[in-house]
Amino acid sequence: SSAIPCVHMMELGTDRATPSVGFSQEDAGAAITAHLLARGHRRIAFCAGQMDARVLQRAAGWRHTLQQHGLYDPALEFLSPQPTSMALGAQLLGDALARDPHIDAAFFCNDDIAQGALLEAQRRHIRVPEQIAIAGFNDLPGSDQMLPPLTTVRTPRRQIGTHAAHMLLQLMAGHTPDALQHDLGFELVVRSSS
Repeated sequence: SSAIPCVHMMELGTDRATPSVGFSQEDAGAAITAHLLARGHRRIAFCAGQMDARVLQRAAGWRHTLQQHGLYDPALEFLSPQPTSMALGAQLLGDALARDPHIDAAFFCNDDIAQGALLEAQRRHIRVPEQIAIAGFNDLPGSDQMLPPLTTVRTPRRQIGTHAAHMLLQLMAGHTPDALQHDLGFELVVRSSS
C-alpha cells in the first residue's frame, strides 16, 4: 500500500523531502522581536497559548534573537496549553506584569491573545506602547481596528491554502511537484501598538 499524500501548511518541512507550503515561523518570530528591540525595548516577554509546533518555532525565533543581544531571560516566557483567545491574552498579560512589572514589550503568539492583552492594558490604564509595546501574529481581522492598532506579522494564509491544494492534487495524481517546499514569506506589519 502506498503512502497517503500529505502537504504541510503554514510552515516549511524540516527536511527537503517533506511537501510543505508556508514560511519560516522561526524567522517571523525573530523579525518581530528584532523590531521590538529596534524600538528600544529590552524586557520582551513571549506569551503563547495552544503550544503547537508553529508556536514553538515562533518562540525559538524570539529566544534566539534575545540571546544574540544578551537579553534572553527564561522567566519572560509565558506559555499556556489553552487555545488562544482574547480572554487568555488578558490573563497572560496580567501574569507577565505580576511576575515582572518592568516588562516593556510583549510578543503574543497570535493576534487574538494580543487583542485581549490590548483590552487588558486599557482596563489597567497602561499606555501602549509608551509603557508596554504589544505585538501579535497572523494579522487577523480586527487587529487594524484595535486601539491602538496592533503590530503583527501578516501571513499569506489564503495563498498557502491554494498552493497546498494544487500540490496535493499533483501528488494524488502521481506527479512530483516542481519543488517540494514553497516559501511564501511573511510581512512585518508595524502599527501603533509598538
